[in-house]
Amino acid sequence: MDFSVCGFGSEFVKQALSRGGKVIAKLGFDFPCLIHFTEDEVRIHSEESEGWNDVQDFWNSVSLIIFRGGWTLKHLYSDALALFSELRETGLKSMTGKEREDFKKQTQWVVRPDLNSSK
Repeated sequence: MDFSVCGFGSEFVKQALSRGGKVIAKLGFDFPCLIHFTEDEVRIHSEESEGWNDVQDFWNSVSLIIFRGGWTLKHLYSDALALFSELRETGLKSMTGKEREDFKKQTQWVVRPDLNSSK
């Protein structure tokens, strides 16, 4: 398991425990689950994890070119660079203000020729 992308932490544990309580009931045990979450906790968890599946879907869609850790094979470097260049342009077109400036700085490596020579 690649922990750099799995989101392992207290929210992961809460989600696992929440599912465990439902499984106990389905198995027919006649004792209540000792773990409970308020409706507010469940709502907050749902809101905070909303984009997680989208991120995973993205990495799955590019997995033939770029590994989840951001690495690529040498013969695929130009394809990976083209993909990130396109993503950068799309992002810059859709963002404004500080968000756009931060994104522009964070992705400037895509357009820097000194960093993009695949020697």
